[in-house]
Amino acid sequence: MSKGHPFMKRRKALELTQAEVAKSIGLSTRAIQLWESGTHEPRLTLRQVVDLCRLMQCGPEDLASDFEEIHKTT
Repeated sequence: MSKGHPFMKRRKALELTQAEVAKSIGLSTRAIQLWESGTHEPRLTLRQVVDLCRLMQCGPEDLASDFEEIHKTT
């Protein structure tokens, strides 16, 4: 499997850009870049989580797993 942040893999599989994800939840593209680099973890409101789950076609537990997985490997 290719290397990369699990969230980034999920985003790319859906053919979404970082800008599209950022816009959908009211954040900057830089915020998404920082998530995918493993530099920062998301700090989202409930509304943002709901919107992100809809966009990414997954549940909140899937998103949480994406970010937990990266910490196991670093």
